[in-house]
Amino acid sequence: MYGRNFVAFLTAFTKDGEVDLSKCEQMVEFYLSQHADGFYLHGWTGEGWCMTPEMRKVWMKRTIEVVNHRVPVFVSVGYGKTEEEGIELARYAGQAGADAVSSIAIRPDAKIEENAAYFRRISEAAGIPFYVYWHMSEGNLNGGERLDAEEMLEILKREVPTFTGFKYTDSNFYYMQRIKQYMPELVILTGVDQMCAAGHLMGSDGSIGALQAVTCGHFHEMLNAMNAGEMDRAFELQLRANNIYAALDAREVGGLIPGIKYIMRAYYGVDAGYLSPLSPNSELTDSGARERLMKTFRENIFCE
Repeated sequence: MYGRNFVAFLTAFTKDGEVDLSKCEQMVEFYLSQHADGFYLHGWTGEGWCMTPEMRKVWMKRTIEVVNHRVPVFVSVGYGKTEEEGIELARYAGQAGADAVSSIAIRPDAKIEENAAYFRRISEAAGIPFYVYWHMSEGNLNGGERLDAEEMLEILKREVPTFTGFKYTDSNFYYMQRIKQYMPELVILTGVDQMCAAGHLMGSDGSIGALQAVTCGHFHEMLNAMNAGEMDRAFELQLRANNIYAALDAREVGGLIPGIKYIMRAYYGVDAGYLSPLSPNSELTDSGARERLMKTFRENIFCE
């Protein structure tokens, strides 16, 4: 069965750039009402790369408290300025009650042995399941050099005590299939939102993505169609989701996150706060761009 429709959870900021804890509960409850199977914090969508470790701890703690074990909470501990920041965030996540931690590679040119050593430290500090945040731009964990799936997995299983799976943000589903075939017990959650249905056909266990931040219920319906064997319906829903993605990705919108936060307020009535002032994106204020985005969204979103 295809499952685990995780939301890449947004972080709400005040206009001054502080974490806005007052927005957290409404956001969590909204996604639970939209059938979210879990939350992924502080990845790219959650603007973890714009936050200090203390800010990340504050948002993490509040989110875990509000979710209260109703669904799993995964915490990304990557993007730090130093390795020690990631280790400390992992330790805090384990103590705060997170269900898993995740991290990208140290840097794109790092080889597998170096990444595995870092992942081991994260795993040991957190004491909970560890997921590799596999990203196509991060050198495939081996500095961009080819590494067979079997060799990579043997190293990770040997070196990382709680290695459990991947957040797999890559369009190379052949490689993902090799991972799954060699170690079927691993959990693989695809991160290319525009290809979730294709990922399912190649053996993924679910998905995590920014697009789900405004299409969580839509993806839940797509999941139901896949599980019922209604693949034509599933691919129709994927196409409609991709139409929304294209509208969010339009140059005039200024980035996925500004568009996502605008839709949250304008369509769902959920205030996800401001963008981080450290983000290269800016708030979506152009009225014409807003209207065009919402027109595409309303034409394509599945509503129960």
